Amino acid sequence: MKIIIFLTLALGTFVLVACEPADPIQQAAVKLKPAIDAYIYAWNTGDVDTLDTVCDRSIVRYEWSIPTISLDSLKQLIRTERITLSDLKMSIDEEFYVGHHAFLRYTVSGKNSGASFPPAGKSFRMSGMSLFLFTGNKITEVRSGLDAYGFFDQLGFKLVHPAK
Repeated sequence: MKIIIFLTLALGTFVLVACEPADPIQQAAVKLKPAIDAYIYAWNTGDVDTLDTVCDRSIVRYEWSIPTISLDSLKQLIRTERITLSDLKMSIDEEFYVGHHAFLRYTVSGKNSGASFPPAGKSFRMSGMSLFLFTGNKITEVRSGLDAYGFFDQLGFKLVHPAK
């Protein structure tokens, strides 16, 4: 009888330990990383249709305080940037996932080819960070900060003090 009680307690303990919930940070990474990978893929390849399954239609993206509102606007921005900055490549340096948020630190590189501002024909490399907010598995908001001064300096643009 004692052996049956012992085995029952041992089995019960094993079930409780084995069914313990996973680390919440790990759960967030498993849930949100595929959307982040698709977002980066769209920027790196120009295949903006991949965003349809991972972004909310009313996504809002802020970069340098300028909002891009809607999935269609985001797709157009990516298309334009890929013309302006040929060979555009975004590589993730660090990524963190917590709850309904993802945070990325990344490096962007490419060559200025024109379209949005005068083509300098020069290569650039800059660092950036983005905070992503999710609702369910869809990206609803992105707040990005990039090294704008370093970017324009590498392309040969100079900061000029405004006249008084």
